[in-house]
Amino acid sequence: MNENHIKAKELLHHCDRCVRYHNARRAFFDFWNKLILASIVFLNSGAVAILITKSNTNLVAIIALIPALLLVINLVYDLANKARIHEFLSRRFHAIEILIDTDQANDDKIMEWRKQMNIIYADEPPTYHALNAVCFNDSTKALGYDRKYFHEIVWWKYFLRNWIRFSATEFPQPNLA
Repeated sequence: MNENHIKAKELLHHCDRCVRYHNARRAFFDFWNKLILASIVFLNSGAVAILITKSNTNLVAIIALIPALLLVINLVYDLANKARIHEFLSRRFHAIEILIDTDQANDDKIMEWRKQMNIIYADEPPTYHALNAVCFNDSTKALGYDRKYFHEIVWWKYFLRNWIRFSATEFPQPNLA
């Protein structure tokens, strides 16, 4: 393997990791958006059912208040839009991934691929580094790299990977060469 082939393979790994990362974030936001919307429908149905049976009006008020609060949370955090942003970023990285041909790599192509990736970085929201490390491991495994490059991720950081950003220094990117 020549130097350009190695550089192109690293770029391919990087794009694959980014696609996995943004797909994971999209799935996370889509899950919570759908769960909140389903809860709103379910709780409103319960409030209507209680109201129709002319039962406890305090219970109706409480059950009707919860969906309103959930809707406010969903609107404030804009979960559906965040999911679409990550979907769009994933597609952009995947488009570069398709262009990378490790056998045809030369200095100009590598520079162009890096340039395109840097343009996407400018649009990325802050990184969740534990999730990024999980995606790095998945990509490393999928592309046939040795396990010695894997990040060690403690269980509680793995569990909180979509909730807490953690520090980038906790998950340094190893050199795959």
